[in-house]
Amino acid sequence: MDLRTLMSRCLGFVLGKRMDSDLDDELRSHVDFAVEENLGRGMPEAEARREALRNVDCRLWKCWRRTFVMLCGSCGSRRGLQSRLW
Repeated sequence: MDLRTLMSRCLGFVLGKRMDSDLDDELRSHVDFAVEENLGRGMPEAEARREALRNVDCRLWKCWRRTFVMLCGSCGSRRGLQSRLW
């Protein structure tokens, strides 16, 4: 294990809950903003929230998939892993 990996794991262990909390706050603000936009377009509140959650979920999935493909491409095993997931 190299020094970079060790430092990354230590920081993840120490700051993990704080980073999770920061991410939750960020996602919540995106959803709240999207709900407000949808309400401004005349959607009922329940529909506005459902649409906002769906859109944020789709963006997160696309981001995760891009990151996954990039990481697998760098280790040379993208085809095998992608065929199992998609």
